[in-house]
Amino acid sequence: MFKYPILLLFTIISSISYSQSIVGVNFGYGIPYYNIVINNNANIDYTPKNLIDIELNYKKRWPGTLNFGSSISYQFQGSHFNVDEVKPGAYVYQSRDYYLHFINIKAFPEFVFGNNLKYYLQLGPSMSFLVYSDIDGYTEVSKDKNNPTKVITEDSGSASEVFDIFNFMLFMGAGIDVPIDDKITINANIQFQYNINSWFAVEHNTYSDRSLIFKIGLSYKLPQAGNL
Repeated sequence: MFKYPILLLFTIISSISYSQSIVGVNFGYGIPYYNIVINNNANIDYTPKNLIDIELNYKKRWPGTLNFGSSISYQFQGSHFNVDEVKPGAYVYQSRDYYLHFINIKAFPEFVFGNNLKYYLQLGPSMSFLVYSDIDGYTEVSKDKNNPTKVITEDSGSASEVFDIFNFMLFMGAGIDVPIDDKITINANIQFQYNINSWFAVEHNTYSDRSLIFKIGLSYKLPQAGNL
């Protein structure tokens, strides 16, 4: 009667005793590209500037291929946007720099291969929160596109009316761990993040980033429970 629960308990205990906890920090750089869904009479073009990512991660690794990880990161994105929009009785032109600051949270399975050098693949969901944003630019308003009489105003403040505060994302990545000693490894990886907010029907324009990020960092193996 108690055979299977006891076997399950021993399996769980064995898995915990053989698992390795790893903490790490990564520094990343990329270019923010966007998929723009336009829901008004606007022409939008942009020039991506840069993306900076600082990540703290925690991984749980077992002897097998399938492992798990999670991370939290701060991410900065900067881009320049030009927008032409025809409104009833007015032509509007905007030239703006957007500075976006996000917190990203990820949880993912990790497929690990190799013994000394470890290669890994990652795939999972992510949530992104726009915690702070800034605008630097101006808006021109005239009766039509060729009218020389324009009202020009400087633009500043938050960009939360343009960019979504909550973003749902998918990401995939691949990397390598290079050991320095028994505890510390250098890791390098590449990640692609895919914002899926554009999948949902909304009335406003949607800016969903499709960004490729190159990361390098250090990881530290925490002492195992049996070795404390």
